[in-house]
Amino acid sequence: GGGGGGGGGGGGNRHDPDGFSARGHPLMDGRRKNRRRGWQPQAYTEESLRYSAAEEDQPPGWVTCFMVVVSVALLGTSAYFWSESMGGEREKAVSEYTHMMSNWTKHRLEMAHTNFSVSAVNRVSPPGIYMDQDIRPDVYRDEEANAGLPDYDPLRYRLDGATGSLFPTVNYTMPGGHPNEYATITLNALYTPPSAAAAAAGDGSAGAGAGAVVSSMTTQPIPLWTRQVVHAATPAPAQKCPGQQHGVYINGMCEVYHRLSTICVQVELDPTDNSWSLYTRTSNPASYGCDMKVNRGYIGVIWELYGIPALPLP
Repeated sequence: GGGGGGGGGGGGNRHDPDGFSARGHPLMDGRRKNRRRGWQPQAYTEESLRYSAAEEDQPPGWVTCFMVVVSVALLGTSAYFWSESMGGEREKAVSEYTHMMSNWTKHRLEMAHTNFSVSAVNRVSPPGIYMDQDIRPDVYRDEEANAGLPDYDPLRYRLDGATGSLFPTVNYTMPGGHPNEYATITLNALYTPPSAAAAAAGDGSAGAGAGAVVSSMTTQPIPLWTRQVVHAATPAPAQKCPGQQHGVYINGMCEVYHRLSTICVQVELDPTDNSWSLYTRTSNPASYGCDMKVNRGYIGVIWELYGIPALPLP
């Protein structure tokens, strides 16, 4: 009986060869814990070689699908609000434009009762050369194909092919020259108010009757030509500068010249004294031009590229 009890006790302390008890708990035997076993080769299968620790960090498939759906939803929402903001900006611009055009009928009548002429300081004295009325349709630059824009009857005054008497002969100093030739234009206006015009027609008088107002508007000095130094196109800059950029190849750079092509100004009538003046759109005193340029205001002049013949290289 005692032996059996001893055997049972011995069975309770039985160790397995791998250092674990029969109950699966690590042994706390100091002697076995400190015993160093020699290295034994391990057998790796193909499946074990495919294992990567990074696989444990990969999210489940449903998380990936959820993130894709959220991303698409956010993109759609962003596109929606962007289109709404752009649409709001256009609606605001169209509203302002419509409000401005609502007064065009009155302004057009004022222009129709005015004779405009052009003179040049120190060259042609007023009244100078008279301008012709132009009622051709305006050309829009609208990505929405004029959607929502009101119709109107245009009227402008223009002078095509100005004679040489208005401008001096252009003498280019190139290469290396700087614009030193300018023209100062004066726009003269003879305005006959509708009431005065009707009175003049009633009594058979001709020309400017009582109440006609003469006014003049002078531009700032306008360069007759410009010079711009830019990098020459490569490769073969010596050939591409005159051939493609229509410039002069000097000291590794390309000098491009332009000459004055068009002058356009906006005017307004002061109802208090019936005088015309240049209509400035911003605080810049030269912002009376017709062509809006981003970050440059309203430009009143346009220069066209002046093709310089290729010069022999030194």
